[in-house]
Amino acid sequence: MNYITALSTSLAICMATATWANELDKREKALLSKCENYMEKNDRDSAKAVLGGLASKLRSRDLSETDGDFLDYVNKSTQECVEFAFGVGARYYVAEGKFLNDAGLKEAGEKKIQQEAQRQFDEELEQLEKEEKLQTIRKEAARKRNKERVAQKVFEACVKLASDDEIAAFTNQLCVNSFMVNGLPDRF
Repeated sequence: MNYITALSTSLAICMATATWANELDKREKALLSKCENYMEKNDRDSAKAVLGGLASKLRSRDLSETDGDFLDYVNKSTQECVEFAFGVGARYYVAEGKFLNDAGLKEAGEKKIQQEAQRQFDEELEQLEKEEKLQTIRKEAARKRNKERVAQKVFEACVKLASDDEIAAFTNQLCVNSFMVNGLPDRF
């Protein structure tokens, strides 16, 4: 009985793979046909554009490197067009989501490294900006506390001056300003 179950499972997997491959043929045959037309016209840019459309459709499938059989099928069925457009050895790379040759793959890797470096730089810059803002806020708070302490000390000095020499206190502009803000001393 296990032999029959294993055979049935294998047959189901083969049929599913064949259906998947046929599904690609149905959906992408027009793109591949366009690519063949561009090959006849020796129009590499248009062939690349067609393959970009095919890559976009493949990206929408959320493929992974574990979909090896399907990716082999894609690369075999598109090989002639891909090599015309991108050069010998080009194929579809899941991680990049596009058709690339060795040079393109190297460039994509370098680009990822640059993007990662830029991302890290941006994060560090953002952290520095946050720290600068925090320092600015702290400095402003310290300045405000200092202003309040100075204003309080001036008021206390003016109150003492007013108790010793009322005319000197009320003719002193600093004391007048302090009294205007803080109010008159209690005895006046």
